[in-house]
Amino acid sequence: MDATDIPLRLVGTFYAFAGIVATRAAISSRFLDRALAAITMKKPPLSETAQSLWLITASLIILAGGTALMLKADVAVWVFLVSSILQALYIFLVAPLWFDREDPPDAKGRQSTPNAFVIYLGATAFVVWAFSTGRLVPWQQLPRPAIYGSASAVLLYIGYVIWSLRR
Repeated sequence: MDATDIPLRLVGTFYAFAGIVATRAAISSRFLDRALAAITMKKPPLSETAQSLWLITASLIILAGGTALMLKADVAVWVFLVSSILQALYIFLVAPLWFDREDPPDAKGRQSTPNAFVIYLGATAFVVWAFSTGRLVPWQQLPRPAIYGSASAVLLYIGYVIWSLRR
């Protein structure tokens, strides 16, 4: 165990928790959109549905990356990189061109998203550094119970999310 073990696991724990919180917020937003649509007797706009699904998927990827990092698995670097790319696409391309056209976010909301992205990029850089210096373990070398337990927890949560969206 070296000095980076604890910070790596803390960052992993933070992003696993953040993935759960963000997923729950996106599911709640989706439910509110559907409730408002039922009250007004109008279908929710396709852009709102797509945005909810994008945010839920992105949150689940963040959860998976955090969980992998808690284990110090080398796959965490790839999950963090994919998540960073998807977040950049969302902030700089998808949201401004499609999601925000009909319902632009308030100034505070617009600023908090890039701020969180910059922090996530810092975490991603830390994970890339840990990977490049050999501080992450090849997933094949991790104890099987840790892999099975973590994978099961993430898959069960994904099942719960799918079940919640279908209700």
